[in-house]
Amino acid sequence: MLTGNDADYKLGAGSVELSGANSIDNTGILVGGSIGTGGTPSNATDGTVIGDVVMIKGTATVTPTSVTGGSDRGNRAITAIGKDSNNNPNSVTVNAVDSDKATNSITLVANNEAQITVNDPAVGSTVIGSTGKPSNSGVEIKNSVFINDSNRLRSDGSSKDNVGAAYANNEATITINKPILSRLLIFQ
Repeated sequence: MLTGNDADYKLGAGSVELSGANSIDNTGILVGGSIGTGGTPSNATDGTVIGDVVMIKGTATVTPTSVTGGSDRGNRAITAIGKDSNNNPNSVTVNAVDSDKATNSITLVANNEAQITVNDPAVGSTVIGSTGKPSNSGVEIKNSVFINDSNRLRSDGSSKDNVGAAYANNEATITINKPILSRLLIFQ
């Protein structure tokens, strides 16, 4: 889902899902961050999204004694960046974010005064509790892993990837109501 030109999207009940083998550097919902001609910020992707459920279904194998990274890398459930042309924060509000077996993924990313909110309790109609969907509103991250991938290194040898629940920078705000973090593993 990509917004544009200060649009307001209300998605209703349903889910945005990132899943499958070789799912690399994808984002479920993106608002803001567009760069126009000459490197000048553009409002081409600005706006607001109100949705229900965003899911990352990775391919990592996690057991009590070992972790094998999946073929997925660097996926994000939600990314929000900057402000729109009216100086309002680009924003995303959803009822649930669920990430399972994701490799090298930060689930929620907000930058430059943007806002992300995950509701609890759920607001409006929802698919929460339906087969294959999260059973609760809020954020749940299960079996996320970090694998130092030699194919995804910077010139100094450090990894381009990271892993985590949420990252906010430059006066951005992420509000997580009722976080559930069941297991986060880091192996190198």
